[in-house]
Amino acid sequence: MNYDLSYKGKFLNNRLSFIASVFRSDIHNTILSVPNVAQNASGDIWLSQLQNVGRTQNMGVEVGVDYQVVSGLLVGANYTYIKRKNLTDPSVYLTDVPKDKLFGYARYSWHNKISIQANGEYNSGRYSTVYGVATSPFAVFGSSATAHVWKWFSIEAGVNNLFDRNYALVEGYPEAGRNFFANLIYRL
Repeated sequence: MNYDLSYKGKFLNNRLSFIASVFRSDIHNTILSVPNVAQNASGDIWLSQLQNVGRTQNMGVEVGVDYQVVSGLLVGANYTYIKRKNLTDPSVYLTDVPKDKLFGYARYSWHNKISIQANGEYNSGRYSTVYGVATSPFAVFGSSATAHVWKWFSIEAGVNNLFDRNYALVEGYPEAGRNFFANLIYRL
C-alpha cells in the first residue's frame, strides 16, 4: 500500500517552480538478496538467494526547486530523505537506498540551440548487505554540453565523476572513475 501527498506550484511569474512530497509505503512481501545461505557443491563459494524478508515500511520526504535566474539560466536542486524499517526482523538490514540524497544543477541554454550544464550529487551511506555492511557517503560532480545540429538531431558530450572520486554503491565494488561520453540524440 502506497500513500503520497504532493504539492506542485509556480511562483514569481513562473520563474520559481517548487515541488514537495511526503510518502509512505507498507510492503508485505519484501524480497532481498540474502548472502551466505549455502555453499556450492565443492564448498569453496558461498551462495546468495533472493528471499522474502517479510514486512517493511518506507517513509520519506522529497523537495525540489527550480529557478530561472535570467533568460537561459536555470538552477535547481532536489533533496530526498527516506527512512526504511524492517518490521518483521530489524536485524535484517534493507539495502541499496541511501537515507539522504541531494542533487543540484545549473544549466545555461542559448536560443534552444546550445546548452551547458554542471551538476553535483550527494548520497549518504547505504547498506549493501542484509547483515549491515555499508558504503561511505559520497559526492560526485559532472558537466555536459548539448548542441542542436539539424531538425531532430542533437549531439551531447560530457564528463561524469569530474573529480575522479572513489566511491561505491555496493561495498567492495567501486564505481567508475572520471569518464567521458558522447551521444547522438534523435527526438521527434
